[in-house]
Amino acid sequence: MDEDENHLQQKLTKLQSKVQRHRETLKTAEAIKTAFILPFISLLGYDALDPDQTIVGYPTDSKSRMDYALRDDYEIRIGVHVTHDPNDMSHERAVSFLETFNASEALIAIITNGAVIKIHGTDEQGHYIEAPLMSLDLSSLRPMDATGLEHLGPESFNLDAFRNSAVSRRLRDQLVSAIETTLRSPTQALAAEVLTNIDDSDGINPDELITMIADVAPGFRYSLGGNDAPQEQEQTEAENPSRPPMNEEETLAFHIIKAIGAKHVKPERIFARPHTSYVAVLLDDNNRNPIARIHYKAQSVKKIGFFAGENAEDRVQVADSSDIYALAQKIEERVKELTAPS
Repeated sequence: MDEDENHLQQKLTKLQSKVQRHRETLKTAEAIKTAFILPFISLLGYDALDPDQTIVGYPTDSKSRMDYALRDDYEIRIGVHVTHDPNDMSHERAVSFLETFNASEALIAIITNGAVIKIHGTDEQGHYIEAPLMSLDLSSLRPMDATGLEHLGPESFNLDAFRNSAVSRRLRDQLVSAIETTLRSPTQALAAEVLTNIDDSDGINPDELITMIADVAPGFRYSLGGNDAPQEQEQTEAENPSRPPMNEEETLAFHIIKAIGAKHVKPERIFARPHTSYVAVLLDDNNRNPIARIHYKAQSVKKIGFFAGENAEDRVQVADSSDIYALAQKIEERVKELTAPS
């Protein structure tokens, strides 16, 4: 795995951790888009908040719309469809979604519910193939699953290279499966072959060796890229069991603020700290560095609190979390203020 692939794999592992923590609480497509899909778009190398690279609700010739169109140099490269319905990830439903992509100029189609990401390509006539070129399951990530994604970025987009990586990956997956099956049910011929590579093999019973091979087979899963690879878990924001949990709306608002702030600092520096009456959004998890406050506890009125200099908190009422995008300048200015040299 080269440096670019390793970097993407690390980002994919962090996204997996986020999906595992929040997928059960995010039940709408809009929440999934903000929490999971925008980070995945950023992972590929596109600026999720820049309309020159990421277009929301892009129309197609069939009068339907793609949720996102990713482009470089004003050419549409990738179309994205997002769903919150698990049934939409079935083969039958995917075929209907591909009709939307067939009516677009996108070269790659992504269908996802946040946890499963299916990446489709076209045939020689430019029609999308029903079977995905690549599928990512973030509930069961493997060590080399990011391989090939580096060819989908805006500056490194290479369709042929991505297809070749996808073919190699499918072959690798089949090889891993075949090796695991062989090790779980070893034959006498395999045991005899293994014996030839063991020093001091005199006295080893071939029948006992067959049992030993089957016993050690699970240990090969990680090195072969299997599903049981230990994952480095990203710590939850403001991890503290004594604090009240954030609800779905608060989580969505936090991820929007975090995405906006991430234009100026690394996203892992932005934390959420829930309190009884509000959720504090902090830089470096430091109470002295408040970026904003989410006041969603009152069911009738939602407000976002902003800070500037030593001034008191300025609360702005919002109808829902999508209104936060219109207040992005306040968030960006606060982050720049907190990170400015003293």
